[in-house]
Amino acid sequence: MTSTDREKGSVAVFLALILCAFLTFVFVLLESARIHAAGTVLWRASESAMDSVLSQYQRELFERYGLLFLDGSYGSGISDPAFLQEEYAMWFEKNRGGAFVSLSLSDVSLVRTVTAADYSGEIFRDSALRFQRIKMEEGARGTEDFTELSRKTETVLNVLRMGDRYLSAQEDPGNTLPEGGEDTEAFRLLQAVGTEKCRPFSYRILPAGTVLSGTALPLEGRPSLEQRDARHLTGAEHFSGTGDLTDAEEKQLFISYLLDFFPSFPEGADPRGLGCEAEYLAFYMSSDELNLQAFSSFLYRGLMGRNLQALREAPGLIAEIDSIAAEYAKSTEVSGMAEDPGMLREKLLWCYASAETDLELRVLFQGKRIPARKSGENWVMRRGEIRNLSYGLFPDPLPADTVFSGDAGFSYRDALRSALFEIPQEELSYRAMDLVQENLREKNAAFRCCSLVFEMEMEIRSVAEPLFMNQPLLQNTAHPALRMSLPVQKISGSYR
Repeated sequence: MTSTDREKGSVAVFLALILCAFLTFVFVLLESARIHAAGTVLWRASESAMDSVLSQYQRELFERYGLLFLDGSYGSGISDPAFLQEEYAMWFEKNRGGAFVSLSLSDVSLVRTVTAADYSGEIFRDSALRFQRIKMEEGARGTEDFTELSRKTETVLNVLRMGDRYLSAQEDPGNTLPEGGEDTEAFRLLQAVGTEKCRPFSYRILPAGTVLSGTALPLEGRPSLEQRDARHLTGAEHFSGTGDLTDAEEKQLFISYLLDFFPSFPEGADPRGLGCEAEYLAFYMSSDELNLQAFSSFLYRGLMGRNLQALREAPGLIAEIDSIAAEYAKSTEVSGMAEDPGMLREKLLWCYASAETDLELRVLFQGKRIPARKSGENWVMRRGEIRNLSYGLFPDPLPADTVFSGDAGFSYRDALRSALFEIPQEELSYRAMDLVQENLREKNAAFRCCSLVFEMEMEIRSVAEPLFMNQPLLQNTAHPALRMSLPVQKISGSYR
């Protein structure tokens, strides 16, 4: 064999060695580019998985109350981070890219959640404010500007507070009937009002035929909430998305939401359950009748004091009362049993004011309006109407603007808004969650408001598997150490 024969094939060997080195260099470059691209794919997969999880918001909650929350218990009522972690991991796997990137999820952990129960109910309230603000900006029916809402609230509260102060300064003469003179007008009027006061609230104030719920709600103002101290949560800033509003305007907006989504009387009480939900929010009693009675008591003292003050300043009505007192004194003059004229006059004043107050409450509970300012000109209950109370007869319930003349006054809804305005927002939020939880448990008995997730943060640890560095030619270099651990990714998502 010649030397020339021995050198044949050397070029092929030389090129093979060069090609091996060249392929190694190319594969290293490709692997580096792929790992770099994996970071972008990881970020996109993380975002997409978070969006997919949040898209599973509680449908019934949104349809009934316009609120976007994720049920973190997935219907089980158990607040376990594993549910959210498993759901997130499932969606991540679906969005992690193809074989070229070859991402794998090594660990996912739930770092933080913010639920409807956190921050003293501010999260729940913020969601309600956002929804109501959208309605207002769209000019939806039933919304009013803040100036008008504040004016109505201030009008009602001023009437009730001034009336209550006036009544507190007066001495109640009591309900005892005068001795003797049973056939006199004074005796009959006092007896009629006394009899009326003994009748049940539902008969005396509510419209005829009203059916109230007998349901007693087992609610305690804290709807199974697992409250946590906000200081132990990150990002404990003010959550409200209505930063351009004052505190008073925010409260008015929140009350508008409550009145729109929680039915009140006389919109219709549901005999199968709690129908007067807005009254529950204001007075926190366990049944419709108790809440309506509490609302009536809230209004009664203020209206009674206002009417008593207006009565003393109405010459025509005072003259009528004086003539009734004089008639009584004349009829009992001979018997010597006449009551002190001053005391009798005072009893008749309270008798007239009480009858007028009951009529106004009755008109309000019919969904009509009563005047804010009272005078003899818009006074309805006189001697003839009061006498009819003995037979359970009120004046014919005509429209409020016919029964009462004068200013536009206020309605049942305006008065209820004022009662709600007196309740701290935190308490209103918890009571509203009480009702939301109770109502949604009709379909899912395990539903809990404390499982409603508004915001969450996940920590993702992932690795990029070697692809080009694991080729047959380089199999001796393939080692678990070549698995590239990508930087820890923290991803958060919310319904803001």
